[in-house]
Amino acid sequence: MIGRNEAPRLEACLRAVRGVERLVYVDSASTDGSAELAERLGVETLRLDESQPLSAARARNAGFEHLRARHPEVEYVQFVDGDCVLDPDWLDRAVEALRADAQLALVCGRLSERAPEATIYNFLYDLEWDRPAGPTAACGGLFLARSSAYERVGGFDPSLAAGEEAELCWRIRRTGAGIRRLAEPMATHDGAMTRFRDWWKRCRRSGYVYAQGFFRHGFREEPQHVRRLASAVAWTALAPLALATAWLTRQPAFAWLLLFYPVQVLRLARSRARGGSGPARALACAGLTLFGKAPEFLGACHCTLDRALQRRAPLIEYK
Repeated sequence: MIGRNEAPRLEACLRAVRGVERLVYVDSASTDGSAELAERLGVETLRLDESQPLSAARARNAGFEHLRARHPEVEYVQFVDGDCVLDPDWLDRAVEALRADAQLALVCGRLSERAPEATIYNFLYDLEWDRPAGPTAACGGLFLARSSAYERVGGFDPSLAAGEEAELCWRIRRTGAGIRRLAEPMATHDGAMTRFRDWWKRCRRSGYVYAQGFFRHGFREEPQHVRRLASAVAWTALAPLALATAWLTRQPAFAWLLLFYPVQVLRLARSRARGGSGPARALACAGLTLFGKAPEFLGACHCTLDRALQRRAPLIEYK
């Protein structure tokens, strides 16, 4: 279990797994008493110092290595973020799935937002978690891994400040092992996304990850990153391109390209409405989804600049 300044939500996370015999919490230099809270609850706690860059990848690797050093017989390791509460039946179901298929390296399940109706941003979060069960190319930071498979690829890449889960899954798939998403509920997530700036920040993080995946794997290895990156660039560039072309050519007709935006919003809203959302909620989700291409584009630019200057990205929070 990992966390950084998650004290308001960490207690529920820790109490949900108190029955697990081998448990370690890794704290990334929290300043809100998270580490002290874990210790008061009797959870073995590792504190990462800031002499090396902090990241979720580094924290997860540290926790795994600590468990394996003390309990080398452990076959499976569950990773949990501090803002999540594990479902009480998940571990049994996940272990059963790994035991039933020796080719599987890791499994994840349905992650649900704790309060999806609280804000439109939480609602979008919950939609993001709702993925179909079956073989999958990647999962988020919560999953049960076969220890041997995790060790075979060397764990997470600690140099990555974001997108470390998809990159790990890419290396696991390269070994021929499988990744599966189960239909069973795995955990609830408390995104607590109440402000526009929180949502904007997450979209920028996503854009950073898309560009990072493209630079690492190119067009063939991870095409989903390329598609998402291309979408962010296209929708962000369309408006200034249309207006600039109309002005330079003195042809106002080019400004009609701006109609693609409301058409796309209506198309997305129709899809959301079919999924069970009410008309107003569907329209709001569609508008935010399309508008989110702008911060995604900025995140991709940030990644490109970091790469050009050969600098490491700053710590990106775990949300």
